[in-house]
Amino acid sequence: MATHAPTTVPGLGPVLQFGEAELRLTDVAGGMQRSPLVAVLAAGGPVFGDAALGTAQRDPRQVAEGYLRTLGTEAIGLQGAPLLIRSDLLSRHLRAFVADAAPSAFIVSPALPDETLGLLLGIALRAGMRPAALVDAAVLAASLASRGGEHVLHVEAGLQEGTLTH
Repeated sequence: MATHAPTTVPGLGPVLQFGEAELRLTDVAGGMQRSPLVAVLAAGGPVFGDAALGTAQRDPRQVAEGYLRTLGTEAIGLQGAPLLIRSDLLSRHLRAFVADAAPSAFIVSPALPDETLGLLLGIALRAGMRPAALVDAAVLAASLASRGGEHVLHVEAGLQEGTLTH
């Protein structure tokens, strides 16, 4: 039986899931918002998510995507745009997307390297988020599915790599 990755953690408030291609924010009632991890860099500052997707075709050379996958302190120098680093992009994107939601847990990919995870947590703390839990998406899927006695195989396929947890 194929299912989608869980986006809530039982017993916790709003949950922020970090995917390779998008952010998902799920509230306690189960409502979900998503924001593609895409930015268009312009002279007036970056535009994120769906708004960025809407303008990306006008000047594809100004598009930054996958900045969680390549999170770091390297500069992104796109033609005619102010100089930013990848962690700045994620920080600005998070602040714009999450606003006042105050996620109580983060769901992350099992493929996220330790260095990236450290940067991600630092960015979130600096943005004023204080998550009570950091949850591996594969472990969460297995724990939720194991209640029914099913064997779980969690496959996460990304653009650059994939992981298999069983």
